[in-house]
Amino acid sequence: MQGTVLDFSIQANQGFISADNGKRYEFTGSDWNLATAPEAGNRVDFDTDGSKAFAIYADPTSSQKIKATKSRVTAGILAILLGNVGVHYFYLGAWGWGLICILFCWTYIPAIVALVFGVHYLVISDEVFQVKLKKKPEPLDILW
Repeated sequence: MQGTVLDFSIQANQGFISADNGKRYEFTGSDWNLATAPEAGNRVDFDTDGSKAFAIYADPTSSQKIKATKSRVTAGILAILLGNVGVHYFYLGAWGWGLICILFCWTYIPAIVALVFGVHYLVISDEVFQVKLKKKPEPLDILW
């Protein structure tokens, strides 16, 4: 059966799916079989036992993809080329670290750290990178 995730609460570890037949089904986090966390609007394929959904997977007929908010390749290249002044931090929303890089750019420490971060951004997968970005970085969060 196919449907759309209506809501999911991480605290309660419960959510609801609206099936294409018009019925709503409850599910728990342990029923979720996708690499990304459940979000409202996700198209899914699932089985039911009457009122509960289980064995939840991505809907294979859906053209829905994970929306990329920022590019890991762009972040990696910015870190390698302009990391000494923290441009990659500004790009990713961690502007507090960007300011610290500007203050200490004369020490070359930000450039060395940015080189490591740049290589890291380039070798991790897009899914892992997007999951880290979904945590809404604060100004002084390190996006490792």
